[in-house]
Amino acid sequence: MFELVKGMKGVAVPRVIQELSTKEVLTMEMIKGIDLDTCAEKLSQEERNYVGEKIMDVTVREIFEWQFMQTDPNPGNFFYNPITKTVYLLDFGAARDYSDEFCKNYLDTVWGAANNDPELILEATTKLGFLSGDEAKVMVEAHIESIIIVGEPFAGPGKFDFGNQVMTQRIYELMPVMLKNRLKAPPPEVYSLHRKLSGAYLINMNLKSKIDARKIFMDAHKRITHKNSNSAN
Repeated sequence: MFELVKGMKGVAVPRVIQELSTKEVLTMEMIKGIDLDTCAEKLSQEERNYVGEKIMDVTVREIFEWQFMQTDPNPGNFFYNPITKTVYLLDFGAARDYSDEFCKNYLDTVWGAANNDPELILEATTKLGFLSGDEAKVMVEAHIESIIIVGEPFAGPGKFDFGNQVMTQRIYELMPVMLKNRLKAPPPEVYSLHRKLSGAYLINMNLKSKIDARKIFMDAHKRITHKNSNSAN
């Protein structure tokens, strides 16, 4: 992960000191800063927006570009240095990778949500294994609506106000329908991925940040499309 983030401005992983590390002991550089609860309590709106933006940016890159993710979004796994304006990522014991096919279909799912494309959402999530194809209409409609709701931060232009959102409430309202009519469990990879994405959302909610999440996602989508185009040539 150190190598993955080293090109990102404002995001870092503490450097491992190899000569002081063994199989049993991991020694890393000392970092200074504050935890995210202190960020939420003490920082200005502008600073909280900055921290929330960096966390959302690295989350999107982990999921869609690097296909390698630290799946535990515990706020204790982030540290912020307001002097250097650096968000540090910590603790990679729960890291895992994801296949090309899974990440492509998940990217299509979020693209569909961000651009209000129910047909693409249905196609991509069926490929992912969310649906069997035999679900009742009410289940399919609730499923698509829930995906669109989760994708709202990536849908609208400008800054999304995480401190003034109703996504959670709207998802809870759909849960009884989906629990009653679901015919199969979601694919196992989705649990860790959804935990990370929802964790990034919750961190931004706690920070009451206002960030341009759509731009973060669209920029990532452009980089992925460009990379795949070059690979095909």
